[in-house]
This record gives sequence, C-alpha cells and structure tokens, in this order.
Amino acid sequence: MKTIYLIIILTISYYSYAQKSNAIITYQYEFINIYDYENTNEESNLQGLIIPLDTKNIESIENPLVEKYKTIYQKKGVKDIDVQIQLLTKIKLILDLEEFYLIKYRIIENGNLSNISIIKIKKVNNNIFTELDKPYPELDIFEKLLMFVNARLLFEFTYNEGDSDIPMINKLIPKVIDENGIILLDTLLRELIKNKKVLEKYIEK
Repeated sequence: MKTIYLIIILTISYYSYAQKSNAIITYQYEFINIYDYENTNEESNLQGLIIPLDTKNIESIENPLVEKYKTIYQKKGVKDIDVQIQLLTKIKLILDLEEFYLIKYRIIENGNLSNISIIKIKKVNNNIFTELDKPYPELDIFEKLLMFVNARLLFEFTYNEGDSDIPMINKLIPKVIDENGIILLDTLLRELIKNKKVLEKYIEK
C-alpha cells in the first residue's frame, strides 16, 4: 500500500457541545500529520506494516504499543504463539503545545486477525513516548474517525476541491468543510456513518 502523508497547516477546530450547559468547547489542533503504514513484506498481501512482537529495533513512537502486548502475552504465560502487530494508520497532532499520536492496528495471533484497535500515545520528552493513562476528550473525535477511515480517505476530504475521483466525496465536501476552509470533524464523522454503504470499499473493515 502506498504511504500517504496528510499535513494540515491551518488550524482545525472541533466544536463540542457541553452536556450540562449551552457552552461550546473549541479544540484547536495546530498541526496534524496522518499516514498509512506501508507494507514492506512482498510475501504478505495484508495492508499496513507487519512487525513481530519480539521486534527490538522498533521506532520509539510505536514502543508503547509493542511493550503493551509483550506484557499481555508474558502474563498469559502461553508458549509457541506467533504474535505480530499489523500497523495500519498513524495520526500525529499537537494540542496546546503537547504532541499526541493515535495508532490504528490489529493483532495477528497464529495467523488470525483481531478486530481493529487504537492506542493513544503522548510524547513526554525528546524520545520518550507513553500510552495515555487517562481520558483526553480532545482526541475522541480522531479516535472515532480513525476507526472508520484510513489516511487516503481523509486526504480526499482535505485536499480536494470537488474534483475527487470518488463521487460521494465531491457531494460531501460542501457539508463537512465550512466557508473558512475548516473541516467540521463531527459532521465528517456523521456523514461517513450515514454514507457507510456507498463508501464501503474505502472504509476500514
């Protein structure tokens, strides 16, 4: 699968209505980068990057994910299990000068694919990354979007001006991007769910 980079230089705002008031909470994401992991194994027809659980020289951003499942399988105490991680899509965003990552992945156990999961990671200093251990409402909308789509589909919404080769995207762009060019993330998610059947082959299974 071809790696796709999506960089949004302009601020994206996500408007969320507070449950107990009429106030509107606005989250502004100063920088966003999203891409699909590339399949580097010519013998595999699976999408994404497949890495063994015992990988040692893994990029530091993915370390919390690898260590998480190493711990899980060590606690299980089960031997002779072939475990791999299928890395699918990664989002990087900066919020209030803090750096966050969301990684979409599956676990492959003895050739069997798990359901899609997402891990949320925070950069705590130069090369140290850790899994978030508390809720971050600011990341919820990205987690929900990531469960549905890959970088390619989000790229279509961000960089097209009604000339996508996916007809439904052209119809949805006026609904999900306001007059200032800001992507309305909650509207985008709602429209993706609403048009799931039409966009089926572009939406994650």
